[in-house]
Amino acid sequence: LPASFTYCPAQPNSFSIVAVGAASFQWQINRDDGLGFVNVTNDAVHSGATSATLNITSPPYTAAPWQYRCLAENGSCSVYSQVAVMTVQPAEIFVNAAAPSGGNGLSWATAFQTIAQATASPFTGACQTEVWVAAGNYTAPVTLASGLKIYGGFVGTETSLGQRSWSNNPTRLVAGSQSVVSANGFVQPCNSTALLDGFILTSSGGASAVSIEQASPTIQNCLFVSNSIGALFVQYSQSLISHCQFEYNAATPLLNENSQLTLAGCLFASNQA
Repeated sequence: LPASFTYCPAQPNSFSIVAVGAASFQWQINRDDGLGFVNVTNDAVHSGATSATLNITSPPYTAAPWQYRCLAENGSCSVYSQVAVMTVQPAEIFVNAAAPSGGNGLSWATAFQTIAQATASPFTGACQTEVWVAAGNYTAPVTLASGLKIYGGFVGTETSLGQRSWSNNPTRLVAGSQSVVSANGFVQPCNSTALLDGFILTSSGGASAVSIEQASPTIQNCLFVSNSIGALFVQYSQSLISHCQFEYNAATPLLNENSQLTLAGCLFASNQA
């Protein structure tokens, strides 16, 4: 019997059946468009439409899951498999501090107002979801987790990641009494598939802008500036810090305890300690 699943681009996605003695197969799909079940043909999304295994590649996000079944025949009889469902999560979740309240995060027009709303959404974290954040100031704490990629530097109209410019569209994460970005592997798994990319990180309160403990997220294309305490605190970490700048910080910009960090292409300038 084909098994239902949630589509994940990081792994193979397919439906399969076992039909002893079957000579031919025809997969069918119900897209909830009023047409009911229709035959699947091989296209950009489907391959193996007339085999025992139907492979799925890059399906579009749809609010209603697609239903599938397979017709197996051997010349003298035919039988339909049970129906299985494929659920597709959105590839991107959108955040814009200037967006109207009540958004669902599924488009720039209906963006969440905070990154915390996006990371708490049921759509994030399931399979390497990207969070796209428009320029602005954000103060709500952000928690990094394995498979979650958070990108700043958007105007709020882009349709592809390559259209953003994090240097021209400043996206600030501002810490107060606690770090504005944290990763704690004791609480939630956070390996190198977690990504923070394209932000300005600053703190005027009693905590470093970013705190990493027993976790190894990747941080790249970020500016750590004007932090009154250490800009980045890491403990028991193997994080990659790539192409980041540490400037005008009033204390040691990088506090490292029992970690094996990799710094690549980073700049340290005009820090007071």
